[in-house]
Amino acid sequence: MSAAPTIIRGWCTTAEGEPFLSRAIDLVQSTPVVDMMGFMTTDWTRLERWRSQPQGLDSQELDAILASGVTLFHPAVRLAGPNIAARTASWMGRWRQFVEFHPGRFRVVEELQDWSAVRGGEQVGIVLGSQDSAHFQSAADVETFAMLGQRVSQLTYNGLNHLGGGCGLRDDPGLSPLGGEIVAAMNRTGMIVDVSHCGVRTTLDAIEASNRTVLATHSNCAALAPGQARCKPDEVIRKLASRGGVIGVTAISNFVTGSRPVRFEHVLDHFDYIARLTGTEHVGLGTDGGVLGAQQNLAPGFGRPDTIFRLTEGLIRRGYSDAEIRRMLGFNFERVIREHLDRERIGQPESVTKPAPVPST
Repeated sequence: MSAAPTIIRGWCTTAEGEPFLSRAIDLVQSTPVVDMMGFMTTDWTRLERWRSQPQGLDSQELDAILASGVTLFHPAVRLAGPNIAARTASWMGRWRQFVEFHPGRFRVVEELQDWSAVRGGEQVGIVLGSQDSAHFQSAADVETFAMLGQRVSQLTYNGLNHLGGGCGLRDDPGLSPLGGEIVAAMNRTGMIVDVSHCGVRTTLDAIEASNRTVLATHSNCAALAPGQARCKPDEVIRKLASRGGVIGVTAISNFVTGSRPVRFEHVLDHFDYIARLTGTEHVGLGTDGGVLGAQQNLAPGFGRPDTIFRLTEGLIRRGYSDAEIRRMLGFNFERVIREHLDRERIGQPESVTKPAPVPST
């Protein structure tokens, strides 16, 4: 089992006992850290134990999650096969069961008041989403799943579905007429449109079709990982940013660099690239890793209990200001989350939000 960072009287050490910079600790502790493709664990057997047994999550595991610095997790997966709607509903229902097992510790975020409680440090937040929208056969399905608490949906996975084309296709047909209806329904219900795995044409179509801010929760820069269709070209990054969008940097090795070995600093290069291209207002964190149960396909230093502290130190080394780091750790994604959770804004035309100054600590 991985060890959690140790925080004592404001000082923090890594799992190996090495101290972090006090500036990094202060930044993490004063920021609502959002991992928009982040997991408490990527060990699915362990996860199912947590979600099916009241005592499945032991105290050491809980401490690791609470000490990780992550305020909000978006633990979305792709479900495939028959009965996809029922399986997706069940996946989300098991997260609710997990929260019920741990009252006061965790909270499903589906309204502004939920986010306020999480942001205030009272609970760790979970936002429910899916890495494919195959369970949406009609606009009515979007409303059904919104009532179940789903707040984020990736339009396609890597291939073709009835909404549009994924990044794995040689010829992306773009957003389908039904896909346009689904985007409109997501806008009406306050569900975030995610284009992380979409092909270029479908991504651009979705950004154009949406009257609310679109996210790429876990994508990287094609310029830094040549030949990787999962990464976004400059054209897409600029278009996303022009409508207030945010791209979450992922630590999946193949999407970080074509060089080997993959290094921690290669991930930081993507933060730099997006910041230079669009400004720090449009880059966030979508690691695709877990606090516990480290994945083998992540860049070194990711998928650990102390990842956020390591990342913050890395951004400090790169010369970013405190305000810029806080944007990238969470304020950028918070802006979009709040836009979609604000029930008074839902249904209003052109409700895309623009970045605002980062609040002072």
